[in-house]
Amino acid sequence: MRVQKSIEIEAPPERIWPYLVEPEKILDWYLPLQKFEYTGQQRGSVGTPVYFQQKAPGESMKLNCVITEWVENTRLSFKMTSGNMLKSYQERWSVEATPSGTRFTFAEQYEFP
Repeated sequence: MRVQKSIEIEAPPERIWPYLVEPEKILDWYLPLQKFEYTGQQRGSVGTPVYFQQKAPGESMKLNCVITEWVENTRLSFKMTSGNMLKSYQERWSVEATPSGTRFTFAEQYEFP
């Protein structure tokens, strides 16, 4: 299954970027998330391990992921390495400058067991 949604934000990409890479700021806008954290020493690049926990019917969805794409002020992608409710999961956040600010696009692709 694939889900994608874009919105326009009246701010430049540089102002949006911290809300995509700082865990406490991610939790401000990504409402289903209960936890988002970097789980290794590495941060801010491809290969960085990430853990997140999200509200789901029944129990919480818990995913260990790795960042697969990190382009400052442009794109952040990650994919599941292990988890409790899905067979596979990938997510991509992108920001694109527009005349009025930024277009933020959220895309996720997942497969149930």
